[in-house]
Amino acid sequence: MIASILRFAALSVASACCVPLFGAIVYNESLNGDLSNIGSTPTGISVGIGSNQILGSTGRGADNVLDRDYFTFVVPTGALLTNVFELAGTVSAGNFAFIGLQAGNAVSVDPMGGTAAGLLGWTHYLTVNATTDVLPLMNTTANGASGFVAPLGPGAYSVWIQELNAGSYPYAFDITIAAVPEPGTYWTVVAVFAAMAALKRRRR
Repeated sequence: MIASILRFAALSVASACCVPLFGAIVYNESLNGDLSNIGSTPTGISVGIGSNQILGSTGRGADNVLDRDYFTFVVPTGALLTNVFELAGTVSAGNFAFIGLQAGNAVSVDPMGGTAAGLLGWTHYLTVNATTDVLPLMNTTANGASGFVAPLGPGAYSVWIQELNAGSYPYAFDITIAAVPEPGTYWTVVAVFAAMAALKRRRR
């Protein structure tokens, strides 16, 4: 009986702490319009706790003009940016698809400057990496990026996405935001699991 109560309590507390997987599409270029092509004025996107999917396309048009996509979002107080998943349907041509992350509400890096100084990090994403969390891959100091330690805390962040090859290439990324458990909830979790461990030891 006690074991059943403890298991129920553990499940209740754990479910309160976990991030719900809503799979919410928060921006879709085909419905919401083209994302900004200018790093200093990225498109603002509202995100919330859980899954925040951004769908778009990038590439080089017949006029040889590159369609870069820039957007910005805010991780609210009491939350963390834990993952940036590349989703199925993302297409890249070779090793030229790029995603970069900068702290703040703009991307200040000159896309033609040949440096990543100013970015927290970046990576090349590939079609074969669908369902991969690219946030750890972006933790680099290559080309002058500062690097970072995930998860990232509250504040504004801006994303830069581009594909250098000719054509239009779809992408889909899921920005996952997790709530930080209240201190009381955290210690309740610890107490419940400690009690369950003690009960198991007593049975042995």
